[in-house]
Amino acid sequence: MAKKRKSTGRRLNGEGSIYQRNDGRWCCQIAIEGKPRYLYGKTAQEVKNKRDELKDQASKGILPEPNKVTVEQWLKTWMEEYKKNKLKPSTFHSYNQLIKLHINPRIGAKKVKDLRPSQIQKMINECYREGRKDGTGGLSGRTVKYIHSILLQALDQAIKEKLIAYNPASADSISLPRHEKPEIQPLYTEQARDFLRAIKENRLYPLYLTDISTGLRRGELLGLQWPDISFTDKTATIKRSLIQVGGNVVLQESVKTKKSKRIVSLTDDVIAELRRLKARQAQDKLLMGEAYHKDNFVFCWEDGRPLRPDYVYHHFVRLLEELNLPKSRFHDLRHSFATIMLEQGVDLETTSAMLGHNSLAITADIYTHVRQEIQAAAANKMNDALSASK
Repeated sequence: MAKKRKSTGRRLNGEGSIYQRNDGRWCCQIAIEGKPRYLYGKTAQEVKNKRDELKDQASKGILPEPNKVTVEQWLKTWMEEYKKNKLKPSTFHSYNQLIKLHINPRIGAKKVKDLRPSQIQKMINECYREGRKDGTGGLSGRTVKYIHSILLQALDQAIKEKLIAYNPASADSISLPRHEKPEIQPLYTEQARDFLRAIKENRLYPLYLTDISTGLRRGELLGLQWPDISFTDKTATIKRSLIQVGGNVVLQESVKTKKSKRIVSLTDDVIAELRRLKARQAQDKLLMGEAYHKDNFVFCWEDGRPLRPDYVYHHFVRLLEELNLPKSRFHDLRHSFATIMLEQGVDLETTSAMLGHNSLAITADIYTHVRQEIQAAAANKMNDALSASK
């Protein structure tokens, strides 16, 4: 049976009582100029403050009438009231950045009630053709679809608020660009071996060795803390992620999906390297004393501060350039792990589980090229076996 909502008071006509929803948030419905408005917050007091402020604005005549609400005004309301407590901080920041950089400059001043599919289509086309702020071209199809999704969701809510009768951003009204997956450029077995051998004396060698040997996502790798490492069982428990929100580094007590929360096995070489790393950090702590940050990160600066994800990416790119290796993204080290696993004959199901993919189909789709090479090699072996019998 669904949990009943808890109310902090009786519902008064026009004033709106405050109650707690099943998801834990507090809510208030209030009528302004005959139109229902919904306010949300983490506490009853927060909602009460919002309600009182809204009533005060309405009494002073500074609240925009529903038919005068602009896209920019509505997106701000939608983000604060409907998304702030539902999205991860990184996702909330991403939404805000896309709204600020791409939606508001193009259609933000238009009234929601006047928005037409043709105007949204023009915005989509401009973003895809010339959306990059550095003037070097358009945004990727994936980013453009992300922008469209944000607007679609916000306008769906606008329908519920009676601001509009239909959604001009609906899929049957808008033509979106194709999303072409970025080409995967993994380091193959020989390249990975050469790369690791060449950077053996680099301070971040343990990080790269661990990543190529486990296939962890960058955030998962940087979020590792020493209690997550079991030297006895030779495992790492993946349960959090270090991310960037704007210019800040945030430790997120969650990972990408349910299956991303997992335990991965560590090779003997990784275990040996992590033991050396922990011993070196113990010396750093002695040298720095109280100045050493006590966050307990496995991969960190000399003073214990976590490594920034963007720094690790740029460091990797510089190393590849210095070593004349093919240009790759840091994420491609994850693909290197999977490619090497499959090349070594590890089955797809085990590889998928170690990567933390939600389904086997995701792994199979990404690594089709590797599987085809393996199948071709198997066909050659079969041919050799049958030829020998002639």
